[in-house]
Amino acid sequence: ESDVVRAVQGQAGGIVNLYKADEAIRAIQEFKAKDKGREVIALSKRVANIISGHGEKELPEIKAELYEHKAERILEQGMEDAEHRLRKAKSTEERLEVLGAQGPMIADYFDSVLVMDDDKDKRLNRLAAIARMNKIFAEVADFKVLTVT
Repeated sequence: ESDVVRAVQGQAGGIVNLYKADEAIRAIQEFKAKDKGREVIALSKRVANIISGHGEKELPEIKAELYEHKAERILEQGMEDAEHRLRKAKSTEERLEVLGAQGPMIADYFDSVLVMDDDKDKRLNRLAAIARMNKIFAEVADFKVLTVT
């Protein structure tokens, strides 16, 4: 499927090794056929849509002291865990499992937190968290180009 190939091409670093690209394509095809995969893809698209138009260089570093909701702290811990586990993952399948584990935390974040808060500092802090999520997704694939049915 051409959308899966584009998703692999769009990952951070692009395609460097054809063997690894083939493995990634196969893993993403299987992932997007599962309910959990479709949920993660939908969340990653939501993240990408929110952050589009906000350059990461324009955003401040995340400040935990601006957190108002438990979901913000949980997500921060989840992102730290995901970044650590992605560095150790040896296959795309393992990397997709890491993202799958983040799904409930990200969904809870969106259910609990108003990203576009009226308070500029809170809004920018939340956008910085969204940018960090987007970067984590991009380490695996460019999910926004995937089509799911």
